Amino acid sequence: MNWYDKDLTPMKLGTIPKVVLVHGADKKKMKAGKWIRIKESEGDKWHQVLVEDVRDDGTVVASR
Repeated sequence: MNWYDKDLTPMKLGTIPKVVLVHGADKKKMKAGKWIRIKESEGDKWHQVLVEDVRDDGTVVASR
């Protein structure tokens, strides 16, 4: 399975729009004020980000 075959989530980290992989256990708790784990690229380690907003179109706004 390739990186782009996974269920990727559009996210705006600060001012940078990206497509990231959200940890499976954290996908259910994506709400403003919650910390979630993401991977920004294939082979990356998990990083924690703070969810600021989840927009109606599914885009997540977060900060480090």
